[in-house]
Amino acid sequence: MDIDEIKFHMKKLAEENKIPSQFKDTWNHSSFVWRHAKSIADKAIINGFKLDLYLLKQACFVHDIGRMFTGSKASKELMPSIEHGPLGYKFLSKYDPKLARSCVAHLGGIGLSKKESGLSKDIFANSIEERILAYCDARTQYQNGKIRFLPYCDAIKRFKKHGYEGKLLKNEKFIKKLLKH
Repeated sequence: MDIDEIKFHMKKLAEENKIPSQFKDTWNHSSFVWRHAKSIADKAIINGFKLDLYLLKQACFVHDIGRMFTGSKASKELMPSIEHGPLGYKFLSKYDPKLARSCVAHLGGIGLSKKESGLSKDIFANSIEERILAYCDARTQYQNGKIRFLPYCDAIKRFKKHGYEGKLLKNEKFIKKLLKH
């Protein structure tokens, strides 16, 4: 699924679910995540790690496609936020199962167990691309129309509320290895 197809599906789903502003908010968020992910990926490549930049770009833009079903606090919350991962996974699995993983693998800082997601299997960020996406998404906050890259201590506080700070810490160590190799 190329970037134009991702954009088309996201926009169409948001309109069908009567939350058209969700598309714009999510696309802006995803663009921001991609910029940070690309900077980390570029450094990782320089440090000798092999990764697929195009797959990373696709994952950054599609990881929150489930928000077109759930909405968010910024638009209109139709169901609990955590549901956007499994719903996005189920939708994308019809088109691209490998890319569909990004919908769940980015949650909780490094993915969710089947118990946490309600899916039939655990989906954790395993590839370098999934781990970079999870890290950049965890550090990105979209609030009141503004996007910012959170200081690490703020990201930890945010994840601690849900009991996911351990997952975030684990991924932080991995990202540091990519950058310092």
